[in-house]
Amino acid sequence: MAKNYAMKYELSTVDSNFPGRVVLFDKPGKDCYIDKHWHKSIEINYVIKGDLKITINGENKIVSDGDFAIANANDVHQTDGKYPNEHVKFLVIIFSSVFIKNYFPDYEKYRLDLSNNEIRDDIRAYLKIIENFIVSDDELSELHILSALINILDTIFTKCSRQREESEDLFKEIDNVNYIKSAIEYIKEHYMENVTLGQVAAVAGLTPSYFTKLFKIKTNRTFHVYLNDIRLRHALSDIENYDVTETEAAYNNGFPNIKSFIAAFKRNYNCTPSQYIRENKKLPSIYGFNKKLEENNFNV
Repeated sequence: MAKNYAMKYELSTVDSNFPGRVVLFDKPGKDCYIDKHWHKSIEINYVIKGDLKITINGENKIVSDGDFAIANANDVHQTDGKYPNEHVKFLVIIFSSVFIKNYFPDYEKYRLDLSNNEIRDDIRAYLKIIENFIVSDDELSELHILSALINILDTIFTKCSRQREESEDLFKEIDNVNYIKSAIEYIKEHYMENVTLGQVAAVAGLTPSYFTKLFKIKTNRTFHVYLNDIRLRHALSDIENYDVTETEAAYNNGFPNIKSFIAAFKRNYNCTPSQYIRENKKLPSIYGFNKKLEENNFNV
């Protein structure tokens, strides 16, 4: 099977003498999906032709011919093709954190403000050089690409950087997936109790406001919605498997009363528990829900 991408100048992210790596993609939009992720590197997605959907820290943007988007260090980002059958040709440039630290040791404390159109035009010019030389047989093509990469770094750090506010620094020196895993494990063990946001945030070792933002980013759910999802599935399982009443199921699985249980169920399923069971003949699986959540790195 033919490869649908070309990779050149796989420059080592360990060797501090090199600025990073450049990858050229040319493939259908349906094959451009890259799930949410983050890293300490700075990443540029530059679209040569086509339309790419890029989400950075929850903000969506369509990047088209000749435009680009930059993900700062530790930004949560995701890409996808806008149209499934449209071929998208684009460059992904990932700058080495090791290289950057040699010149800007505190770079993770700063964000890149690229609102200035003249500066964006300068960066586009350097990206165009990389575009031209990445498919060139010129013996000096690598030198031209390296020069363009250095110029991009110089431009963004000398002209675009501003210090992060504390509220922006969602990913400072923590393993976010492990923090959310510990919170979810706690919820699984204590959902039958009066679990509060403050308790779970404390288990994760985060402030409630910080935990709230991080939990939503990683699960696409608020804490309370996720907690109710767990409680609902267990309550329904009890009704089916242990022949308990709706009231007993509600109290046994963390709901303060039957009214709140019914209200939460209607919000999720647009019907009452008895209607759901009667119409579907089976209950949503709590095991399947948890398994799917974990297999998808909590992005469900």
